[in-house]
Amino acid sequence: MNNCKLSIIIPAYNTASYLERTLNVLVNINMSNYEIIIINDNSNDGTEDIACQFISKHSNIKYYKNQINQGVGVSRNIGFEKSSGEYITFLDSDDWPDLIAYKTAVDTFENNNDCDCIIWGIKNEYDNKISSYTRVDYNDYHCINKELALSLLCNTYTLDVTISSYLGNKMYRRALIETNRIFFDRALFEDVTFTFKTILYANKIILLPNLYTHYYQRQCSIVHSFTKKHICDMFNELSCIQNIVNNNYPIYKKDFYSLVEKCSKTLFKIMYDNIESPSEQKQLLCYYFENLLKYFSINEILDYLDAGRIKKVLLN
Repeated sequence: MNNCKLSIIIPAYNTASYLERTLNVLVNINMSNYEIIIINDNSNDGTEDIACQFISKHSNIKYYKNQINQGVGVSRNIGFEKSSGEYITFLDSDDWPDLIAYKTAVDTFENNNDCDCIIWGIKNEYDNKISSYTRVDYNDYHCINKELALSLLCNTYTLDVTISSYLGNKMYRRALIETNRIFFDRALFEDVTFTFKTILYANKIILLPNLYTHYYQRQCSIVHSFTKKHICDMFNELSCIQNIVNNNYPIYKKDFYSLVEKCSKTLFKIMYDNIESPSEQKQLLCYYFENLLKYFSINEILDYLDAGRIKKVLLN
């Protein structure tokens, strides 16, 4: 597509029940110079049929199918390679943005040459729309530097706003990803590493108010299951970030350890939400701590926690 401003990259795997809803929103957004790139990760349901129905009616939709299942991270990388947009956004095949979200973000980029990443709000959605709730919200426009953005992502300290590692509420300047070679790993928690890197290498980050991506909560998604792979992949991804911080950005060590704590809390929540057996929980907790001590020394952990926090844990 000539003069393509925006590429919307959608990895899809066995989401025929939801893809039509997502595409129906995207083909109705108020823009003309954008493309939708669907990467079918070797689905065995009707995902391809849904995609082909839309392709026949909309020339700005590109469709590719992996010959074997490669995972969501690899599919996003393929989508990026096939894209031509000046700006990039990633959207899961069961989520959808506000109709005005993408145009607002593109217009903001056009008026802010020093901005590399734009972020807006998130609403969690369920089959019953009454259960919908706002997960992340920005009431005002904020243009911030990477130092503050990393603190918000890692929960280094408390402020009135936060940044999630969820990808669907973000748009990037293409050059940010290409210049710094930021790609996805083939692992769970790959979104954490990608988000950390994009913020780390960004110049300015803009938070947009009163816009949302709607994050659909499917019961069969990875946050509604739990295995040892969740633990392995989390520590592998955190290890990648640790290497970058230790080798090149030691000033962000505190942010990194805050991120370890944040990811661990997310991991524990997924585990307790999905594993009911106390004996199985104990086995998984043992496996978590084995991995923790494999990647981090006792001194590193105690330095981060500090004496006051340890006392609070031990005596309360």
